[in-house]
Amino acid sequence: MYKEIAAEAGITKSTMDSYVGSQGSMPSADIAVRLAHALGVSVEYLVTGEGTETTISRKEQHIISCLKKIPEYERNALVQYIEALSKHEAPN
Repeated sequence: MYKEIAAEAGITKSTMDSYVGSQGSMPSADIAVRLAHALGVSVEYLVTGEGTETTISRKEQHIISCLKKIPEYERNALVQYIEALSKHEAPN
């Protein structure tokens, strides 16, 4: 799991290990922001364990990660499709 989070944050697994290992070194502010984003939490929550944790699920994070990997014109088409789907009422 650390490997995926590190990749999402744009750092190496060994760097990630240095933050979560027994030494517990502190990441720079830039890396803390990227790690918080990759984990779907606020920077405050990442650093202190307090404050607001975002409500985005791991599945939603995965979808966002996948969307970032496709070209913008395809992303725009998907957004239009999703918007069209969201206008339909769910069946009973």
